[in-house]
Amino acid sequence: MSLELPDGIFKLEGLPFIKELLKVEKERFDSAFLKESVFEQINIDFGIFPSEKVYPVYFSGDVTNPYGKKIFIGINPGYKPENNRKETDFLEKEGIFEGYCRIFDRYFKENHNNLTRYFLNIRSFLNRLDPDNIQETIDWDWLQENCIFLNFIPYHSKNTGGLRINDLEKFRRRYFKILLKILNYIRPEKPVFINGFPTVKSYLNGLIKSQQKDGFWVGKVDSEENKFDFIGTPFLNRVRGGMDALTVAIRQYLQSNFQEEKT
Repeated sequence: MSLELPDGIFKLEGLPFIKELLKVEKERFDSAFLKESVFEQINIDFGIFPSEKVYPVYFSGDVTNPYGKKIFIGINPGYKPENNRKETDFLEKEGIFEGYCRIFDRYFKENHNNLTRYFLNIRSFLNRLDPDNIQETIDWDWLQENCIFLNFIPYHSKNTGGLRINDLEKFRRRYFKILLKILNYIRPEKPVFINGFPTVKSYLNGLIKSQQKDGFWVGKVDSEENKFDFIGTPFLNRVRGGMDALTVAIRQYLQSNFQEEKT
């Protein structure tokens, strides 16, 4: 089964585009996930998706109020069967758009007393990067208020070890185009953080311009409408040289190049 989207969807912009995108994906997964082998096509494209219905994650966080928030782009969402079943139940109850908008303070807060490992790494990174300006405890409510998370690939996997993009042209036409449309709507005021940048860097040749610094990368994501600055980091759970050295280097870069920016 093709994973292409209806032609007219890309004519939409902003929230109407995001809502229609999630509506189409939910209908596809609800009606044809196993029946028409949606998961098989995803595995052909990326080699990662579990054979259990788990809705794709294009964003997590309140995209109805995106302005001034910290934006992180990850490779793709993780997969743990028990957790993802609960998340799917939550999304079906709340509605997929509303559910992803309130995923932190409604789903994660109610089902996880503490931050999960991925978000613990985000907290460690932010606390070290901006110790003077982040005084609050970074918890689910703080993430809900201050962050939006996007993905290059919206489909789940247990890890990124088996990830591969088998049809680069399709990835650029279908998935990278969606990411750009969401970024065009959000209009980030500060550099976007790309977590795990070395893993996805080779797939982005010709799409972004990057330059390696001391343990991280910087560059711009170009769209037809805007250019967005980004900072690419290694996966934050395995930083060569340590998190302190990485955040000091990034902080110095931000201070030199974005004097008025607050991280």
